[in-house]
Amino acid sequence: MTALLDPEAVGMGRHGGFTARPAAEGAPAVAGIAGWEHTRFLARCLGGADLVGTVAAGSVAGLGTVFERLRALPGVRVTDTWIRLDLVTPAL
Repeated sequence: MTALLDPEAVGMGRHGGFTARPAAEGAPAVAGIAGWEHTRFLARCLGGADLVGTVAAGSVAGLGTVFERLRALPGVRVTDTWIRLDLVTPAL
């Protein structure tokens, strides 16, 4: 059984994302990112980046720590990071 959990319910109320280009030797690092507790979404893609992901943390500083951890991975070049300031949904 798979369940989706709202990150805010477990104290991870800050959300951000990244794009990256893993080198051939970066495959183990990509598999590791998928298993991080902070990772909420991870996909391979084509275009300006080979990988796009979203992460959650308890604070903006926590997101910075996650982004620094990404940048330190061997064989993975992080090309962009962002912080989601607010979630906007259309009114029904």
